[in-house]
Amino acid sequence: MLAALDRVLPFTEIEVMSDEIHASAAGERLTAALASMFGALAALMAAIGIYGLLAYAVAQRRREIGIRMALVARPADIGEMIGRQALVIVAIGVALGLLATLFAAPLIHSLLYGVGPSDPLSLTMAVLFVVMVAAFATVIPLGPATRIEPAVALRQDN
Repeated sequence: MLAALDRVLPFTEIEVMSDEIHASAAGERLTAALASMFGALAALMAAIGIYGLLAYAVAQRRREIGIRMALVARPADIGEMIGRQALVIVAIGVALGLLATLFAAPLIHSLLYGVGPSDPLSLTMAVLFVVMVAAFATVIPLGPATRIEPAVALRQDN
């Protein structure tokens, strides 16, 4: 069929157009896959860090929480106290992250397709994702903190 067009031309490398398009975007797909993997790893590390920090804070404040529970603090009050501490940590982290984004924007501009480095929707979605990861990491140490028995906590040596 191709020989009918021109018998003199040798057809040595015949490729389907979809395969050529697929091959031409391989570098961009690899960059996107690596960025996604590193982003997921960073989110996991952030969740582990927030969990560890709050679990440590709850362990250090076990006696205080026991006293608060003995003085008729409700579990919701303890949860609010721990949640407020987590909110401060997350707010500082988000503020530092947004500041770092402003400085890193010129460096990553060439890697972004269809969005700018300071796109409000993208930044809002990133902040919401960080807040969701932090909320998930906060819930885990929150349960044991709200179930501390005052008598046990007060008898415990620190």
